[in-house]
Amino acid sequence: MTNDLVTVYDSVNVGAIPSDAQYLLGYVDGFANIPAMRARFPHAQIITCTVAGNPAMVADVESGAMTPYDARSWIAERRYTGPFPVIYSNESSFVAVTVELYGPAWSWWAADWTGVPHLVPGSDATQYADPTTSGGDYDVSVAKLSLIEALFPPPPPPKKGSKMIIVNNGTTQYILFDDGSVIPIDTPADLAALAEVLPGSVTLSPAMVARFTQR
Repeated sequence: MTNDLVTVYDSVNVGAIPSDAQYLLGYVDGFANIPAMRARFPHAQIITCTVAGNPAMVADVESGAMTPYDARSWIAERRYTGPFPVIYSNESSFVAVTVELYGPAWSWWAADWTGVPHLVPGSDATQYADPTTSGGDYDVSVAKLSLIEALFPPPPPPKKGSKMIIVNNGTTQYILFDDGSVIPIDTPADLAALAEVLPGSVTLSPAMVARFTQR
């Protein structure tokens, strides 16, 4: 795959998926294979999919699963768990899905089993192979890296951490943060409580306190 595309595997038979898979599409209902995927691929990113309208990142809209109308309700009731709805459907259903979902923003995961990796125009992911062409008992998709990054955003940066407690002769008390900002502590009891969770706290002279608080 190119740097902007990743390979995604899905299968009812989780044991058949290549052992080096890093991205998986699993079902929260129907086959409900996500627990098995997590057990076998503890470090993979698992994109969740529903065939019955339950909370998930992707709604499966095809015969035997959800209808376009079901997908509309799924979106309206905000049962999608990603930042935006993702709808899986084949190309022949795309027009009906588009008509039913007119209005809200959503992303398309297309199905076009050519056996050759490709993105259907307008899709952010395309399932291009089923077990007849994938080389095993599994389906294979390619997905834009931007879609994966949207579904699995990096964790937010840690909150500003306290570096030390400053005490001026036991009367003027501050917390000094890594960025140089300070917060006054009003009571000795608060200071004592903070000292328990900040064992690296120190006591500075009045001159040093002034140096930090005058920034």
